[in-house]
Amino acid sequence: MAKFGLRPKDSEPDPVERLRKDLDGKHEYFLDELLDIRFISEHTKAVGKIVYYPFLLLALLVFARSRVFDDWDKPIGLVLILLLSGGIALISTWLLRRAAETARQQILEQLNVMLRALCLYRDEAARILEKQTLQAIEEIRSNRQGAFMSITQEPAVQAVMLPLGGWGMQELLKYFIIVGL
Repeated sequence: MAKFGLRPKDSEPDPVERLRKDLDGKHEYFLDELLDIRFISEHTKAVGKIVYYPFLLLALLVFARSRVFDDWDKPIGLVLILLLSGGIALISTWLLRRAAETARQQILEQLNVMLRALCLYRDEAARILEKQTLQAIEEIRSNRQGAFMSITQEPAVQAVMLPLGGWGMQELLKYFIIVGL
């Protein structure tokens, strides 16, 4: 409980908490930066699933306009609207990913400043806090969830493949119907 600042007020703070207060009187170092990264990754993971919906609708629209169902054409205005819709969804996910990466870099910078400040202290509490900080840095760097996942696992990239796959399937279906196989 002391890790999250929930220690009862009447109890004596442990040496690690005293050291954290010594490092910066305005900010208590409870490694809440790690919690921030976990929060970002969990919530962007949920948002990443929503990215599929616009692209699923775009795939259905492309498939519905196919010549397999009727002799409909694809006017340039409709194509531009579909491309614009897909572009807006892609740009939104790119901006979310960029903001998450910026937050991660700022948090890693804060933790590195904290590590440099810990070098001035030689007691056991400083070593404990240094070990916790190094573990937090490692966890933050290795986080591959939500907006921090690799580009090939990114829901937006996979969602773009959905309408493209639908278009390719439509062309194959049209070919088989026209050729009569």
